[in-house]
Amino acid sequence: MYVSAFELYRIGPGPSSSYTVGPQRAALRFVHELAADGLFPMTTRIEAELYGGLAFNGREHGSDKAIVAGLNGLAPERCDSAALALSVTRVKAERWLLLDGRHRIRFEPAQDVRLVVDRSLAFDGNAVRFLARNTRGDILASRLYFSTGSGAVLAEEDAGAAPQTTRRRCA
Repeated sequence: MYVSAFELYRIGPGPSSSYTVGPQRAALRFVHELAADGLFPMTTRIEAELYGGLAFNGREHGSDKAIVAGLNGLAPERCDSAALALSVTRVKAERWLLLDGRHRIRFEPAQDVRLVVDRSLAFDGNAVRFLARNTRGDILASRLYFSTGSGAVLAEEDAGAAPQTTRRRCA
């Protein structure tokens, strides 16, 4: 059996492939699916909801920054930590981003990337849901992705059954 070094080690901004490369790939995939569905012209806002480990540890590990870079169209393999930081700094200052580097939308990371710590998803703990909205705030698309480890991403439809959301009780 042949195994490439690229399968063992994921190239991308750190510190963790599950917390950065996975969410960045999920954001990039969502953007490409929006474009393929012809929804770019109607999309004026994107929201991301992080679940499980991404919600509890995502800010410390840079998941929110990786999502901004992915929405901007930066692939993890071509995005070092300096490019990621520049992308996030620009979006925070200007309060907009270019989806896939070509379609301008309003985006404020502090508001548009939410950490959902009171619910988990039954399929996998590290999940991110993206919502695309139009000018009226209507949802144009909603997709759920799982960061399954080592930078790999699995879409909800790839997982087979739709995961169930459960509420966590605080003691």
